[in-house]
Amino acid sequence: MSECKENGSYKGSCCCNCKHLTRVMKHPLNKGEAKGSILTVFGYACGSPSEQETKSVIFFDSEHGMCEMHETA
Repeated sequence: MSECKENGSYKGSCCCNCKHLTRVMKHPLNKGEAKGSILTVFGYACGSPSEQETKSVIFFDSEHGMCEMHETA
């Protein structure tokens, strides 16, 4: 596992190197903070195996964090 450059205390289990983390992009037709270019990152979503049955994701405003579902890409 690679160490997180933002916070080394995660011991390689940071969301930034998890295979379940996906970038969420802005869209020009959205309103508020989510409005913008589709090339701009709005946040991050985790589609971990535990969430696939409910077809939902967990939204994060940062790519750095950790949870028990971490799997290295």
